Order: sequence, then C-alpha cells, then structure tokens
Amino acid sequence: MPWQEAPDGVTDGPVAPARDGAAEDIRAFDGAVDATRAGGLLAALERLRADAARGASLNFELLRGWQQHVLDTAQPPPFRALPAFAKGGRGTLRHRPRHP
Repeated sequence: MPWQEAPDGVTDGPVAPARDGAAEDIRAFDGAVDATRAGGLLAALERLRADAARGASLNFELLRGWQQHVLDTAQPPPFRALPAFAKGGRGTLRHRPRHP
C-alpha cells in the first residue's frame, strides 16, 4: 500500500497485509522467465520467513541454506572466493568513476 493511502492512527499489533507482494513479484516476474527459479525463490522465501519467525540469527550458514533453495542444489553452496565480473566487470570498484 502506498504510504499516502495508509489510514491514520496507531495499531496495537502487527498489520495483516492484503497480499504477499514478495511472493506475487516472484511468481509474476521470475515465474515468467524461469518457473524452476521461481519455485526455488519461493521455497527460500518460505524458509526465510520461518527462520525469522523462530528468531534465528542471521549468519552465513543461514544465507547458504536459503541460497541452496534458490539454486536447487543438494548441499548449501560455498561462498564465492573470487571477484564477480557481471556486466563485463563494470560493477567492480576499479571500473567505477572516481568522484572528486
């Protein structure tokens, strides 16, 4: 809901959303591109929410567990040990313009 459309007043508890925007976005965007990836993202989102509900501490093992669902791998994937070069390396620090 856009902030300007939110009702005035304070509530005593959590607000129940009218829809699940994250899941809807995954189904609409990622699902249109790759249904398998969308399924993995939805599984990771479900696990993320369950971990948050139980108060799990955010750490690398938790992230690896979520990523395992996204990638649909048998084991949690290792973290990258080398730099990533997406977009031909334009996103790396050495290619970013320097600001005075």
